[in-house]
Amino acid sequence: MVSSGNALNHLVTTPLATFRCPSDTGAPVAFPQQAFFRLNGSNDVAVSNYVANNGSYAHNNIAHKFFAADTSQYNRSGSMFGLDEAYAMRDVTDGLSNTILLGERSWELSGPTGVLKCDASNVFGTRGSNSAGMGNGKLQQGFANDTVSINSIAKNFKADNCQAGFSSLHPGGAQFLLGDGSVRFIAETVEHSPRNQQHDNTVFENLLHRADGNVISGDF
Repeated sequence: MVSSGNALNHLVTTPLATFRCPSDTGAPVAFPQQAFFRLNGSNDVAVSNYVANNGSYAHNNIAHKFFAADTSQYNRSGSMFGLDEAYAMRDVTDGLSNTILLGERSWELSGPTGVLKCDASNVFGTRGSNSAGMGNGKLQQGFANDTVSINSIAKNFKADNCQAGFSSLHPGGAQFLLGDGSVRFIAETVEHSPRNQQHDNTVFENLLHRADGNVISGDF
């Protein structure tokens, strides 16, 4: 008989094709950058290319603290997923077909400055507390927001920003799952607020906010 602990270890270390983008070249299992798990001496867990919409950085108008110990920073304005948060359909007043639920994150991106590790994500979540084995208040990277634009590669691009954003190896953009179950390809040229400007009334920010009243429909 397999113990419950071993059974759970088996689950989080077993790769599932459903959670991977066929275009991604990352390993099927890897050390989870922000989870600090210890699985019977092994650090490797199954990789996923899909991350949850944690809302709009611009709407929050706060300094970026995506991996901060202050867990309030995990619940960004208008998010569909947050730490210890639950939302119903009635909370998505902009409409499910106008609100991002999940998006892609690649294992790595290549650009003028070299190869940048985004580390994709994992198929599980952890608490953002200081519990033993969980790290210093760091939540595993199952969330994403608009800290950087889609597939962003810039001169001073930092890995921690890549690990907080959306990306893919598809030319020109990434795939996103909307609240109504539809899948849309969103171009990396979509109107987006630069991090240092924090404009909230742009297309990408509106799509990440479930209830800002700025409904985006049609092509984006």
